[in-house]
Amino acid sequence: MTELKETNRVMAALRRVFQFRSMRDDLETELDAEIHEHLRRTREELRATGFSAVDAQREAERRFGNMDRHRLAMRRADLQRGRKARRSRLVSATLESLRYATRCLRASPGVTLTVVATIALGVGANATMFGIIDRLLLSPPEHVVDAEDVVRLHVQRTFLGRLLTGATISYLDYRDFVGIPGLDDVVAVSNVPGGGM
Repeated sequence: MTELKETNRVMAALRRVFQFRSMRDDLETELDAEIHEHLRRTREELRATGFSAVDAQREAERRFGNMDRHRLAMRRADLQRGRKARRSRLVSATLESLRYATRCLRASPGVTLTVVATIALGVGANATMFGIIDRLLLSPPEHVVDAEDVVRLHVQRTFLGRLLTGATISYLDYRDFVGIPGLDDVVAVSNVPGGGM
């Protein structure tokens, strides 16, 4: 029962943090009401001094100035205040969630130990696997100085117009590759099990 109350309290705090859209609509309504109230008061003061209704309206709008500019300035001020309030609520909700998690972890040390051990094993396994994959797939072999200059040569042989698969080369062919200008070192590799070059 206590956990359910605690969960409901946390969920309520999160809902308060993320109710930005309704706050924006409320802000627009408040801005309009504030501008209309200011214009109404100015009109009444002007009517009391002898202005007609139309002239009082025109003079109140003139005195107020550019309505869009004032609306934008008030909107900025309110949004800034709203951002600060949302940030404060987000921080308090996060701290509340952390306190709740800490209380739960303190209440059951066996579960805490299991969670910590699982996370430690997972991080260790990921680090180990990354080291293996980095060494095998991402990093060049240690004895290769300039990995971007390494090239692979394939030999294809044809016999009576047919391409031979798994063709091997002789030692003399290998020696011809060694003599090609621009190649510093040549290594022969065979994919044939127990096979030659």
